[in-house]
Amino acid sequence: MKNIVTALLLISSTLYSKPTDFSIIINKPFNDALFGITQDYDRQISAIGFSQSFETSNNTTNRQSYNDVFSYLNSLSSNYGSQAHLIKINKYGSITLSKTARLTNFNKATAIVKTPTNGYFIGGYTLDGSLILSKLNSKGDTIFTQLFGTSNYDKMNNMILLADGGLLIIGSSITTRSKNDSLFETGLGKNDIYITRFSKNGQKIWSKKYGTQDDDIGVDAVETQDGSFIIVSTHYNNQKQEISLM
Repeated sequence: MKNIVTALLLISSTLYSKPTDFSIIINKPFNDALFGITQDYDRQISAIGFSQSFETSNNTTNRQSYNDVFSYLNSLSSNYGSQAHLIKINKYGSITLSKTARLTNFNKATAIVKTPTNGYFIGGYTLDGSLILSKLNSKGDTIFTQLFGTSNYDKMNNMILLADGGLLIIGSSITTRSKNDSLFETGLGKNDIYITRFSKNGQKIWSKKYGTQDDDIGVDAVETQDGSFIIVSTHYNNQKQEISLM
């Protein structure tokens, strides 16, 4: 009986023992970064950012000639340059998933939130100014990807999960200075706060821009109990940076 009790205690202590703290370095050959992190329902950790890769071969066989730089960059973008990168790490510090996007535009991911099925909503922006929203399953496979934004250069800074399962995306957009842009009702600065709301199915519900005559950038947000939002942003005026709430 004593041996059985001892065995049960050993099993119990193994099941409920605290994992060892760890610190890992994900070594890549080029400049990479992680911007968003979340805990999965299976207690693993997922982080999102971007990885870069460049052509390093000296082999010139079968290379094509290009007359302009844009055609050349477009030919490389599905294989080289900045691409969103999803990393998943278990409680022991081992990488269990590593997936890099393969979009036609160079892009960076800046935000990640969980779906009820242990998948992900991934948010970011392309380096030519479009915003990206992707939905992934628990294995990191893409369910859908949407590009959205204005006709100017936009940048995503954060993304929050709403009570109805939808998303609020916060970032900035270079001022339109156009009477034909229905979004542009206020703001004459370099950047305006740019906010977009999506449904849980990935459908865009609305987009809004807010700003002053100075430089305004949306940073973060929170949903209140009555369904409204508090928006945190930065305001630049005469080389002075201030925090603003809306």
